[in-house]
Amino acid sequence: MASYELLDSLAICRVYAEALIGAARKAGALDAVRSDVESLGELLRLSPRTRVFFEAVTVGSEEKMVVLEKLLAPQLNELTWRTLKAMARRDRLELVSGLLVSFGRVLSEQSGEVAVDVITAEPLDDAVRQRLADDIGAKLQRPVVLTVSCNPLLIGGLQIKVGDTLVDGSVRTQLDTMRLGLERQVSLNVRAASARMVV
Repeated sequence: MASYELLDSLAICRVYAEALIGAARKAGALDAVRSDVESLGELLRLSPRTRVFFEAVTVGSEEKMVVLEKLLAPQLNELTWRTLKAMARRDRLELVSGLLVSFGRVLSEQSGEVAVDVITAEPLDDAVRQRLADDIGAKLQRPVVLTVSCNPLLIGGLQIKVGDTLVDGSVRTQLDTMRLGLERQVSLNVRAASARMVV
C-alpha cells in the first residue's frame, strides 16, 4: 500500500470513529459502543481468521455482511452495527481494525489521555501491558492508552511511539547501528591503507 493510501485509510478510519463516538454520545450509548469496539478488537486479536475475513479483498462486502449479520448483529449496539453497514456499503470493511484503533485514539484525545503505540518482538501478557502503561504514564504525567502490536523482526526489545516521537530500544536497531558503525570503520581503514600505499 502506497503511503498516500495509508494516510487516506487512516483519515477515513478517524472519520468513522468520530462519527460513531458522536452518535453514541448523543444517544447516551457510549459505554455500550465502547464495549462493542473492545469486543471486536479482542475478536480480531484472538482470531486471525476473522481478521483475514475482514481484510480479504476477494470476499465482497455483501458476502461479508451476510456472515456478520448472523454472527455479530445480535450482539452489537445498533450504532456499532450501522457503522459496519455504512463501511460495507462503501467497500471499506477491510478498515475495521483501523476503525477500532481510531475509536480508542479519538476517545483518548477527547479525555486528555495520550495514545502510545508499542511494538514488541513477542506478544505481551496483560500484566506486562499494564506495567508498561503505568510506567509510560508516570513519565508523561498523563494517563495513557496503549496499543501494542508485534513485529518479530525486532528480535527483542521494543519500540515506543508517542505522537511523532519514536523511542527505539529494539535489538534489531541496535544490531543495525553496530553494523553501520563497523562498515564505516572498515571503510575508513581501507581508505587510510590505500592512502598509505599510494604514498
